[in-house]
Amino acid sequence: MINDSTQLRWLKDSIESFYKPTEEDFRVAESVIIDAILKDKSGRRYILDVDNVRNYYRQYAFYSAMNGDSMVYVNGLCEILEFPSDSCGIATFKPFEWKNKFMCVEDGGDCYWSIMINKSKRSYYHFSINGI
Repeated sequence: MINDSTQLRWLKDSIESFYKPTEEDFRVAESVIIDAILKDKSGRRYILDVDNVRNYYRQYAFYSAMNGDSMVYVNGLCEILEFPSDSCGIATFKPFEWKNKFMCVEDGGDCYWSIMINKSKRSYYHFSINGI
């Protein structure tokens, strides 16, 4: 769960506050994701389908927008990358702390996707798959 606006700088002006989601919040978000996939089977989203989307790790940011709407930003990741870490002069690789830190990738192919969900309206926008 991402609840730090410094990690979501492009959203900082629209975030009123973060909130702790309920199980229903997650169900609504997943329902909107499936709806988005089903509505756009052509073009760039052909590689993401209702079966394989369940295999992606998810990063969620649940927040109240300045206009009062409940919003969810979802970042989908097919793998957790490892990054170099220095420990007493010995370079090791450690998995990215994806549960606490937002993962921002450039390109990444169909391994990464994101969607902005307006939970209040059960709608979405900015549904994109990186690098496709």
